[in-house]
Amino acid sequence: MDGTRNPLLLAVNFAALALPSLLASGRSGVLTDRLGCERILVLSQWGLVGGAALGAITIPLLTGTAQVAC
Repeated sequence: MDGTRNPLLLAVNFAALALPSLLASGRSGVLTDRLGCERILVLSQWGLVGGAALGAITIPLLTGTAQVAC
């Protein structure tokens, strides 16, 4: 809030951060009940691997620089 001095902007920011969680939590609970906790955990971990791989591929392509691990 130091940058804008606008409390409404801060509230909108926190609302935008909470919105995906609020929208997905109901469906996620139903899916977990139907498929089982273990399967959902494995599928979510594969989703994280896919997201990380997608980021590792697209970030260097969009910025034009390679990311090198030291």
